[in-house]
Amino acid sequence: MHRLILLLGTACLLSVSAGTGACGAKPKESVVILCASSVGGAMEELVETYQKSHPEANLAVSVAGTRVLREQIERGAPAHLFVSASPDHLDYLQHKGFIADSFDLLENQLVAIAPSLGIEFEPPIDPSDLGHEGLRVALGSPGVPVGDYAREALKELGLFYGLAEVISFSDEQSVVHSVETRAVDWGVAYLSSTVGTKKGKVRILANFPRELHSRIVVSVAVLKDAGDDARAFAQYLRSDEASAVFTREGFKVLVDDE
Repeated sequence: MHRLILLLGTACLLSVSAGTGACGAKPKESVVILCASSVGGAMEELVETYQKSHPEANLAVSVAGTRVLREQIERGAPAHLFVSASPDHLDYLQHKGFIADSFDLLENQLVAIAPSLGIEFEPPIDPSDLGHEGLRVALGSPGVPVGDYAREALKELGLFYGLAEVISFSDEQSVVHSVETRAVDWGVAYLSSTVGTKKGKVRILANFPRELHSRIVVSVAVLKDAGDDARAFAQYLRSDEASAVFTREGFKVLVDDE
């Protein structure tokens, strides 16, 4: 494919191979989605599916911990959608004027996880039986949503201050990885890290009743710089197609009246 160069007073490059149109036309700007790590796998799959049916869309996903992403938005990082695993971080950005609109999308559950045995495991234990002496436990750091929920639950059970050794991590993926690789004896993560495409990497050791901690809600925020493409994808996340993926990955899909 040849490139045709036209000189019109100042240099102007028309790149036929790149598909640009008239001189000076800019490529379509990406819709940048900052997504909490607990939702990252499902979000990347949905972006790929969406772009197949919307080839004009130009979507980019950045996956990290909710707190890290919130700090990036505060520092002015280009972003159009923010998928948050914590109402606190969302409310903070709302108060600061970064958010144009938002809605609750998913609910998650909190579980204790242990390394997979490679076989079907016996039923989960009662969470009050987790406080064995001498065990290394992986939690999200304070301020990281999964870590805050875990501390709430363990304190309600009277177990937190009796844990022998707590290893803190900056996001949920790191907690799960430390358990999967047996760097720790057990950890606290979301149910969504144990099912769907992640099934078999770790096993559920115990389920935490919902009344032990704050409700775990995943929300989508449309940021101030978002355009029509970003808003269209945000609405797609509420579609039946997207809901099927989220359900498979262990989330409860919230409807408008929940």
